[in-house]
This record gives sequence, structure tokens and C-alpha cells, in this order.
Amino acid sequence: MGDYVAKEGTEAIEGPELRSMLRSCELAVANSKGLGAGALDLLRTLDRVTEALEVLRDRGMDVRSEETRLEGIQNILRRKISLLLKELRAVGGLASARKREDPPPPERYWWWYLDLVHSKRQRARLQRYLRVAAIGVALVTIAVFAYRRFVPYDPILAAKMEHFSLAERHVEGGDISAALAEYEAARALDPGDPDILIWLGILYEWQERSREAQEAFAEAERLVGDRAEFLVMRGFSYGQLGDVEKALADGQDAVALNPDLAQAHLVLAGAYEVRGDARRALEELEITAQLAQKDGNDSLYVIAKTRQAMLMQSSVAGMAPPEPTVER
Repeated sequence: MGDYVAKEGTEAIEGPELRSMLRSCELAVANSKGLGAGALDLLRTLDRVTEALEVLRDRGMDVRSEETRLEGIQNILRRKISLLLKELRAVGGLASARKREDPPPPERYWWWYLDLVHSKRQRARLQRYLRVAAIGVALVTIAVFAYRRFVPYDPILAAKMEHFSLAERHVEGGDISAALAEYEAARALDPGDPDILIWLGILYEWQERSREAQEAFAEAERLVGDRAEFLVMRGFSYGQLGDVEKALADGQDAVALNPDLAQAHLVLAGAYEVRGDARRALEELEITAQLAQKDGNDSLYVIAKTRQAMLMQSSVAGMAPPEPTVER
């Protein structure tokens, strides 16, 4: 057990008590929403279960069934990292709780370091999305150049785009309140832009202002006039922020509503690629290309085929696709 001192009473734990603790952990991870401070008890119980298993194993006891149950608990825990971290805010956050433990949890007790894992994963996701979006950004840059070259200057549009640009910088810097102020200013200039409302809704979600988020999304959907297209727009926005699960959910819902909507399959392709499911990403890119060609959307066809080729080339060259994620 290394240099870590087992918690008092661990060596006295026998099979029935161990199974009881495992059951309490199973119930806690299965019903983690609303757990609050109980999430800290869950982590501590996992410590005791792990230590007790080591003691019983050293005694020569067969604990394979208990180890299987513990593995199942840990797998669920990995899928619910975001939710668990949210619940731990009730005790000041995981980092604060970790510092208060005496002795400090060892690194092999990884559940005490989920905040670090989550942050690292979020940064990796953002980097992957930025790579995936590189082609799209290039095309948008060309389109903006052409627009500025051939369309007369519009001061209101220019001011709105400036607010958009500042909002993006604030989001990248983590200043959500400042970003919201910029998007609100952009909305004042153009109340009929659903993109602005979608970004407002997402940032309201981040601040746990559910009612305002839903109102913004509802207004955006009304302006778009088609739920599937609204879901595509929101899915792309979630994707830009690295929220792959919400992007995937919006893409799936959009495809369910309109299987022939090429952009919906592109949302799915990006989400699958970031999750590490290269096969499904390639399938969705092929569907996107076929539908774009059928619709005469040459730009989208080029984006889909180029990304498809890049993903295939990375696999052939021995560059593994992004690692699968298990969050949420």
C-alpha cells in the first residue's frame, strides 16, 4: 500500500461490511445528481473500499467479485466527472476538499484528482476541435475577404462583428460576464440574429441561468424557423467550445428530424472524431459529402471530403485518432 497510511479501522473490515460499502457507492454514483456534500463521502468510501480490498487480498481471500463491482463503480464515475465536480461545489470544490484531507490522497486514488483530469481533457478537446475546424476557418476567412471586397461597408454590421470578436476573446479567457455583455451589445444592434441568441443561451447555461438560456434558445429557434437547422447551429457552437456530448446530442436530434440535412451529419462527424470514433466520423463525413453534392453545395462537399481525407491519412500514417472520452 506504499507510504500511504490506511484509514483507521480498514484492517477490521470484513466481507459483509465491504459489500455494504460497495452497495452505498453504487447507489451514490447511480444517483449522483443532487448528491452535494455526499459526493465527498463517496470519495472517502472509495478510499476505504480500495484499502480493504488490498488487506483482504493480502490475506489470501478471493475478492474478484468485489473488485468487479468496484471497477463498475469507477467506470460510472469516469462518465460522470462533470456532474460530480458540480456536486462537490457544495464543499468548496474538489481541489479545496483534497487539500483538507489528512493525509493527502495518493495519486493512485485518481478520484481525488478528477478536476485535474477534467481540465486536461477539456484543453485537449478544444485543441482537437481547433484542428478539425482549421479548414472551415480558412474558408470563412476567404468568404469574409470576398464579402469585404465586393459588398459595401456597413457600420452596424462592422460594430456587431467587433462585439462578436470581443465576446470570443472573453470566452477564451474565461470571463463569461464580459462575453455576455458583448453578445448583448451585438443583439441590440441586430435582434434578429439567431447566432447571437444561441451564444447567449449557451453562456447562460454556463452560469446555470436555465430560464434565460431556454428563452434565448426558443427565440433563436423561432427566428431560424426550423428546429433541425437550429440544432445544427447550436451543435456547431457547442463543438467550438469543446462540449462534445452536447454537440453530439444536437447532431443526433437534427438527423432524427431531417436525415437529409448535410450540416447535421457534419456536426456528428466532428463529435465522433473528437471522441475517437474514427469509423463513425468517416461514415458521417461521407454522408455529408453525398448530401452536399446532391444539394449542389460545393463548399460543404469540399470541406467534408477534405476532412475525410485528412482523417484517413492520419490513420494510415500511424497517427492515432483522438482518444475516446468517457465523460458524461
